[in-house]
Amino acid sequence: MTTGWVSPWNGNQLSADELIDEVALAAVSRLYVLSQLGFPDHQLDIESDSIAIKSPTIDYSFIIYFPCELSEVVKGNFSACLLSLKREYGIEMDKDGLEKPSGEKVGEMLRYFDTFERLIRTVAARHCWNEKNMLAIHGLQSSQFLSKMKSDLDQAGVGFLLMYPLGEESGSGVFKTIGIEKAEAVVKEIRSGRHGVIEALFDLENEYGPHALFSNRQKLNL
Repeated sequence: MTTGWVSPWNGNQLSADELIDEVALAAVSRLYVLSQLGFPDHQLDIESDSIAIKSPTIDYSFIIYFPCELSEVVKGNFSACLLSLKREYGIEMDKDGLEKPSGEKVGEMLRYFDTFERLIRTVAARHCWNEKNMLAIHGLQSSQFLSKMKSDLDQAGVGFLLMYPLGEESGSGVFKTIGIEKAEAVVKEIRSGRHGVIEALFDLENEYGPHALFSNRQKLNL
């Protein structure tokens, strides 16, 4: 197809098929938020100019817009594209027999769609964080300040365990929900000097060396 559609996420010109792929991947990033919050149930509707993803449990909606001229193409191609990407990223799928995506791959997708910020906004709006859980985070973006991130998470009521590599490496950008007991066990293993703990937790392909640890929960004794 002739290029002429502009990506709302990076400004690049895309074909209609490429734009639909981006919209479907954006939908995957929203589903990732719901899955990490423990609300995998959702209703997905294809409207004339948008994809609407609603979680009835927390009465919250994500809207992803696309050019209305592509309405018929989206209706014909979106569902198959979304299913393929859900398999690729392991979202809401039975993972048996499927290759698990690396933390770097998932993190790249999450950063591309500002998914971390979206999760914080969702929790802040719906006060839906489970206090028995921790948000395990690997790395900071170069433009991200630790003090602001902590303030945003504190205000949303999210308990977190941040692990970021020392030096210039910013980390993978992947985050996931784990239980407090799991977080305590991870910290204990890291403190004992065991190698590969963080890489195993986030399914990372690369080794990142020593990490700094930071949390807003005193129980972790950081």
